[in-house]
Amino acid sequence: MTNLNSLTVVELKRRLREHGAPVSGNKPELVSRLEKFQNEIFLSIEEDETEKETQDVVSEKLEIGCPLCGVKLRYPSNYFGNLNCPSCGRSFKPATSEVPTKTPIGGILFLSSIGVFLLSLMLAMLLEEPCDGGLGCAYSDSAMIMIGGVLISAILFGLSVIYTLATMMMKK
Repeated sequence: MTNLNSLTVVELKRRLREHGAPVSGNKPELVSRLEKFQNEIFLSIEEDETEKETQDVVSEKLEIGCPLCGVKLRYPSNYFGNLNCPSCGRSFKPATSEVPTKTPIGGILFLSSIGVFLLSLMLAMLLEEPCDGGLGCAYSDSAMIMIGGVLISAILFGLSVIYTLATMMMKK
């Protein structure tokens, strides 16, 4: 049988989740909570598998630099909490693949401006009416659609440029 105190907090929490038990608290609380299920756990998992899983969890470490001082920190790949830098004391949340990244709003605005322009161009071409070349041609439905589409497209493009520049300035 494996000594529960020798397991990592991640492994203890994984085992508690298997039993539907709460996973909050420090390591001694987790160990005492898990001791209730100890006989069940070791009947369902052979000791060799337990040691192998524990080694896998330990070997899967990620490395990240502290955003304030740049010290390299290593943490388990399945860790979701905040990291505390021992050098500067800053607490920060590491980016993981499970955490969705921010939507690139500038890119969405830019692509929307292109889409609106192309859509207005296609609608203007579909609704184009024959014109005799007089002043009334400037106020036809297709001309108004094209002017409106270009105006909306220009506004969206301007917003995308402003947003991107503001984001770049805030990162500096």
